[in-house]
Amino acid sequence: PPGIGGAAPTGGSLVKKVYVPVRENPDVNFIGLLIGPGGQTHRDMQQQSGAKITIRGRGSSKDPSQEEDDDLHVHITANTDEQIDKAEEMVKNI
Repeated sequence: PPGIGGAAPTGGSLVKKVYVPVRENPDVNFIGLLIGPGGQTHRDMQQQSGAKITIRGRGSSKDPSQEEDDDLHVHITANTDEQIDKAEEMVKNI
C-alpha cells in the first residue's frame, strides 16, 4: 500500500494506520521489536504517547484466521493529534 494516511476521526477518537515496511525488510522481526521483552516496549509507547497502539494485519496473530487481510500495520487510536503524532514517531523509530 502507498504511504501513510492522515488521522481520521471515529466516534470522538482519532485513528491512524502506520504500515510496517515488512516487504522492504523481510529479515526484520518487527512484531518482536514493537512488542519488546514481555511487552514492555509496547506498554512504554502507549504510556508515553497516551495513544492505544495495536498491531494488525498479516503476521500479527498466532492464529491466521484472526488476522485482517491487509499488510502488517500499527493501528493507533488517540484523543488528540499530538498523541497520534507522538505514537507514530515512536513506532517509526523502532
